[in-house]
Amino acid sequence: MRSLDPQSLAPAELPGFAFLLNHVLGEKFGAWREALALHQRSLDFPGVTPGRLRLAAAAAFAAGDAAATRGFTEAYAAAVKADPGRADEVVRLSAAVCTVQRLSAAEAGQLAQDLLWAVEQPGWQQATSLDAAVAACLNNLAGALQERAPADLRDPVLRGALLRCAAQAHRFWARAGTWVQVERALYLRATVATALEDFDAALGFSREALALIAANEAGGPQPVDRAFLELEQAHACECLGQVEEGAAARLRADRLAAAFTDAGLQAWYAARRAALAGASPG
Repeated sequence: MRSLDPQSLAPAELPGFAFLLNHVLGEKFGAWREALALHQRSLDFPGVTPGRLRLAAAAAFAAGDAAATRGFTEAYAAAVKADPGRADEVVRLSAAVCTVQRLSAAEAGQLAQDLLWAVEQPGWQQATSLDAAVAACLNNLAGALQERAPADLRDPVLRGALLRCAAQAHRFWARAGTWVQVERALYLRATVATALEDFDAALGFSREALALIAANEAGGPQPVDRAFLELEQAHACECLGQVEEGAAARLRADRLAAAFTDAGLQAWYAARRAALAGASPG
């Protein structure tokens, strides 16, 4: 990435490049000033998208550059015709997705709680042009919190933040997303509940998501989503002592996964199946 000249990339490649600047240079290596400099170079010519402005603002915030943060945030707000204060809250969410893993469990939980408090205020109760970005950031933040070590998930502040984050992602996707995005928000809530060992909730969210797929079958069968949801349902049933229901759900999941033609999806399914087996009581 360091050897790439942003201006040599095709316009369609620039959003992905902007994403990688934050998630590789920033999140993995903590090189936020370097990421910011590359954002600035890539934004020097036409065709800038709101998403790239948001990511540049997040990199500036993480790098501690107040002037660049303000400039990119104002440009982002103008691009989506949004209130600058609300845009700033989205930028902070976007930055947190890439910085929260470097914090302790208590610090990560408190940061997430503070950001969640902001998007739960009255100004966010009506639909805005920022809703899809908020939903995506909350979704990714919940994912980052959920991936922490099991010991971290016992921290009460982090647990509360994780639950609220997944719930708010669901709320914003319900307002701004497609039915598939809502279904995947329910899957996130199911996996969060599983991570926190609330198997009744995991089962409920899995079944709600499967019902949503069934109600929208005309839009496509979603075999990949169904396989992962059935797997989550199977694990929840087994942990609740519903052995026959769990076995049936696992069989459905395995049959769907056996038809995957993508090696990456097969590996992802196998990894999730193994992780759940390892987390099973006893």
